[in-house]
Amino acid sequence: MGWNPAVDLEMDRVGPRYQALLEVSTTGGQQLREHIVNVRGRPENPMSPEEVEEKARALMAPVIGDDRADRLFDAIRNLEAVTDISSLRPLLMKA
Repeated sequence: MGWNPAVDLEMDRVGPRYQALLEVSTTGGQQLREHIVNVRGRPENPMSPEEVEEKARALMAPVIGDDRADRLFDAIRNLEAVTDISSLRPLLMKA
């Protein structure tokens, strides 16, 4: 069993841009299919604040490190207490 992604150009032409079609064949021979018209994160299917943070952390931590990502999110959650916005710059630097 392997990963076999395919692009369906017809789906791009006839439907919303942000959609997905997932088809899975199980080892038992069952065929599963799910068509999502508005994928997660679109205005029509928004992510929760927790999901946004989780996604941002997954993208940022490999670059800036877990510690900086934690400190950056803490600062963002308490942004009204930041007296000098330039103090956030070191948290954005590549580790």
